[in-house]
Amino acid sequence: MRQAAGPLILPAFLLLFGGCTPSGVFRPEAAADPQPAEAETPETPETPVPVYSVPETVMKTLSLAYPDIIGPAVFTNGDWAVPIRGVLCYWAKGRLLPEEARNMADQYDPYEFYAYPAALPRWREPDPAEAERLEQETERYKTSPVNRSPYFLDSLYRSHDETESAVRLSLVSFLGRRIPVHYLVLEELFLVEEQIKDAAKTKASVQRWLEDLALTKNPQSTIVVSWKYRVITGTRTKSFHSYGAALDLLPDSFKGLEHYWAWAEEKRTDWWNTPYDNRYHPPDEVIRAFERYGFIWGGKWEFFDTGHFEYRPEILMLNNIPMAPYR
Repeated sequence: MRQAAGPLILPAFLLLFGGCTPSGVFRPEAAADPQPAEAETPETPETPVPVYSVPETVMKTLSLAYPDIIGPAVFTNGDWAVPIRGVLCYWAKGRLLPEEARNMADQYDPYEFYAYPAALPRWREPDPAEAERLEQETERYKTSPVNRSPYFLDSLYRSHDETESAVRLSLVSFLGRRIPVHYLVLEELFLVEEQIKDAAKTKASVQRWLEDLALTKNPQSTIVVSWKYRVITGTRTKSFHSYGAALDLLPDSFKGLEHYWAWAEEKRTDWWNTPYDNRYHPPDEVIRAFERYGFIWGGKWEFFDTGHFEYRPEILMLNNIPMAPYR
């Protein structure tokens, strides 16, 4: 999938500060009214300062993140929208819906366009207020399963059901495994693999990581998990694995380390107090290789999933994290 060349210069602070809860998750319903932005009066005609609403910022970023599929964002019928394969998809309070479903927005949870740090922040134990918030969010996660409309991703990947999703897959070699992935991310995965293999030549930690994945010891194992048509555990929302746009890279053994918040919770209810030293992390070079080509890492999520990578170039763009230009 082709990426926009060069960094995106958009006001990510609208997402990272103005519309965020303490957990760093953007809540679209808290955003400004989706009116077309007007420029502030500049001090000089040569230096206009554009002012973007949150919906405008997100929709324009989606256009830049998927330029071969999503057309330019437009303000029409009282909302921001982008054409996906010729059909308008509206912001709809962050639900990303077609015209005929806009009146159903309140039946769905919004998509998440969230703060994603360029580097993993230094570990610190959550204070009592943060711990209480995380406890409440964990309970809400269990009692109110997230239900996002599949329309946007179904349209983006042309995968509306399991049969259609399977048709969009290509079987490719990745780090010694034959895995099925969506054909739109093939080139990105080839480049990620190239970066990882190059790093392994000079970084012993990367070479050990490859060996821990058992990529040479057991070629038939399912250490690399890509396409699997399912919902996200504990939700009513399709996983990125359902589209072949996500990978789980899992070693033979986690050696007592945690890699997924929900499994960590089975051992301790305050799973958020699991320090980085007790979590499984791939080498930094591996994480950077994925991010360089549009994949985000679940280890930077508050509800961590440290073996998980998924294709979300718009998240990197919204957080002004540079990616490699298309080549």
